[in-house]
Amino acid sequence: MSTEKCNHDSIRCINHFDLIRKYQCLGCNAVMMCECDRATGEMFLSHQLHKATDSESKLSVPVTIGFQPKICNECRGLCQEAHPRASTYGSTSKIKRYYWRELFFREMVLFTDWARDNESDLLDDRPEAKAVREKCAEQALEDIKAFHTKSPKYSFSEESQTEFLARCPVGVIDLYHLYLPPENGRRCLIVDGGQSFPPEAIVQRHFSRMGYDSLAVESVPFHVLFGIFTWSLIEDGDDPLLSVNLFGDRFAFEEKQKEIPFVKVLLPHDFGTSAYFKRRSKAVASHFNKTIGNEDLEWLFEFWLPYSDRLRQYLWAHREEHVLIAKQLLKILPREATVRVLKYLIEDYWVRYIGWPDLLVFNEEEFFFVEVKASGDKLSGEQRTWIEGNLKSLHFPFKLVKIHKAGVSG
Repeated sequence: MSTEKCNHDSIRCINHFDLIRKYQCLGCNAVMMCECDRATGEMFLSHQLHKATDSESKLSVPVTIGFQPKICNECRGLCQEAHPRASTYGSTSKIKRYYWRELFFREMVLFTDWARDNESDLLDDRPEAKAVREKCAEQALEDIKAFHTKSPKYSFSEESQTEFLARCPVGVIDLYHLYLPPENGRRCLIVDGGQSFPPEAIVQRHFSRMGYDSLAVESVPFHVLFGIFTWSLIEDGDDPLLSVNLFGDRFAFEEKQKEIPFVKVLLPHDFGTSAYFKRRSKAVASHFNKTIGNEDLEWLFEFWLPYSDRLRQYLWAHREEHVLIAKQLLKILPREATVRVLKYLIEDYWVRYIGWPDLLVFNEEEFFFVEVKASGDKLSGEQRTWIEGNLKSLHFPFKLVKIHKAGVSG
């Protein structure tokens, strides 16, 4: 169907996390923006009006017919979908997570009003302007809170931890301990045997008394394994979407060197997405069946370690401490379990790379993963993603250990 004759009745949003969202018509394939975003887009974000980045493939998609009327759900009178951002430092409240677009636009309007009255502009970086920006952010937050109270645009209803665990049942171990009184800047400390320990150490001591060893893992050691065992697949010169990526040397950055050299790594445009796995499914299968095949994984780990340096730096999986833990994982986990981890990550890396459990607990006969929660702690969204992925794909034995507060010591 030609673009001129199409009513664009059926559309998809190319990337919900764009400030100026672009939509693709499923009838004529035209790419457009909604007219309601024109004023804001042309005033503040003109550089974002010509293309979108597909949220799945990460490929650039050009806008073909500019702004069109009644394209977004709100302008069509449909329910406005919520696309909350992940909870991060300084942005944990639901207002900030759900109304991130609205907050940005409101802040820009407030600052523009001040800039116009004070012969300034949006690029003003004087201390006075920075202070005004902070005040604008505070005012925008209050304005959006008031708007939500009066006429909520998004529903904040989210699955509770109780509801999640009912839907995704896991083994739960309840421990009861005295806690030290909380102090500013100090980690939660729990009493065991007359001494105080962080929550993870309490659980390690618990399993040690039962005859188990344990290894503190979390996510990064699995990134090390991924980088080492997939670097030749990811950086495959036969991949038509491969391109050069530059980033600052991680070692130099952590050493706070004045001049940080660039590291060059070859990565496909859709790296880390489910689209990459679908597009490269034959190459992925060949990599696991032939390249890795029946090779000794511990030998391959050592052999590929230096070759994987650039990819591991890109993934922040470069530190020696994490490499050593990854090496221990290879010794503890059965071969098929390690391969399962790699296949799980390659299918959708950026969705699955964080949220891994705190501990790997093991003896000569078995192993299981453990997530530790102190009193009052809840599972994060990423941890829920891992638990759900484990039930559906990984099938590793897993336990959730809750350390309940039996009282306060001292």
